[in-house]
Amino acid sequence: MPMTIPATAAAARGSSVSKALADWLSQLRRNQKLDFGPVPVMSSPPGQTLTKSTGLASAVIVSGGSGYTVGDILPVVGGTPAAAAQITVVSVSAGVITGVSVGKAGVYTATPANPVSVTGGTGTGATFTLTWNAGVASSIYGGATWLRSGSWFTYLGSNIADVTSGYMGNGSGNGTQCAITFCSDAPVLDFRLIGLNCQYDLYVDGARVSASPVITDSTGAPYTYTIDWSGVVKTRTYTLRGVNTAFGGVIVGQNYTLWAPNRWRPTVWQLGDSYTFGTQATQSSFNDFRIICDTLGFDGLADGIGGSGWTSTGTTQPQQRITAKLATLTRVPEYIFLSLGYNDAAAGNIALLQTNFTASVALIRQYCPMAKIIVMGPATPIGSTTQINAIRSAVMALCSTLGLPFIDVSDWVNSRNKVLYTAGDNVHPNDAGYAFRAARFSQALLSVL
Repeated sequence: MPMTIPATAAAARGSSVSKALADWLSQLRRNQKLDFGPVPVMSSPPGQTLTKSTGLASAVIVSGGSGYTVGDILPVVGGTPAAAAQITVVSVSAGVITGVSVGKAGVYTATPANPVSVTGGTGTGATFTLTWNAGVASSIYGGATWLRSGSWFTYLGSNIADVTSGYMGNGSGNGTQCAITFCSDAPVLDFRLIGLNCQYDLYVDGARVSASPVITDSTGAPYTYTIDWSGVVKTRTYTLRGVNTAFGGVIVGQNYTLWAPNRWRPTVWQLGDSYTFGTQATQSSFNDFRIICDTLGFDGLADGIGGSGWTSTGTTQPQQRITAKLATLTRVPEYIFLSLGYNDAAAGNIALLQTNFTASVALIRQYCPMAKIIVMGPATPIGSTTQINAIRSAVMALCSTLGLPFIDVSDWVNSRNKVLYTAGDNVHPNDAGYAFRAARFSQALLSVL
């Protein structure tokens, strides 16, 4: 359903947002010395383990052994665990185990063969037949699952819904970004993920925790992503940002809590192509849009589709993307960036470009009447060409007619400096190119925000 805001609500929201935006802009412009580049990895990151996993679902006593005591915790022997399962003794008769429960499901890539033996506790000789379930894996003893749909998680995405049973993400065009943010005091957290060809970056208190992305396969199998702060209990803010998002919630110890952050930052949504997606960047957070957001303090969501442009048709037509994604966004953006044009150069269909551009702006003003629209010029990965200059001129003319700011990238990357900033495919930026573009975009944006 299209996103609409009643007039009275829009006016009230407009007043409060205008003041917040004014304060944010004032602070941003006072801090003209901006650091450009991907957010660095924190100096003391947590332990991190990503496991395509299964966990212990139940245990049946084969032999009760001898000498055991109620409350004994018995680690399971064997298999290939990232975290071994633990069985808790709940009843005994003269030291012989008569009842147990699963204390820790564990995280296994390969499970042990039945019957299994155990270690620990006050006795010896107990064995069990175990059953396993991929959906219950956890590294935390007696962990509590905070469900994906709870109010403690804030989602920034389009048409947020279950993309597969038990896992939530963008329900409309799940190839684009989604971000999940929450706060927690837990020293260990298990993120529940699933294999849907997903790729994530995890930020904690604004810093990345790893120089490598979190990547799942496409098998549909559950994954456990464990973050371990070595026992340090501290309030931290987490943002899991990714593409093909499939998020099943978080497991923490019973004593710890999750809650939604209480913060305001301006939201920006960018309609773009493979540059917006970050093709050829070594990590998804290295693309120019992500760097702009992290540098200027935006909550940003990228809608980048490779090969798309102003003259695209079908589901990649810009009007279709605006209706399917912007109109179902979980948050009304204060800014909208339009960054298309490079893929229109070859065909040079200026008439269709003019039609789609004008219709797209009209739709944006319908769905988000208070958002400021900023247009970014088409990229020049190896230097200006006659075809791309024709697209650039057409977009500039449309911006002039419609009263939109235009950021011109002409000659930012050219035949002289492409060796520094262009990837080997001669189409996309490399990591340095994305950072270079982000620096120049950020500086230009300061004058038009």
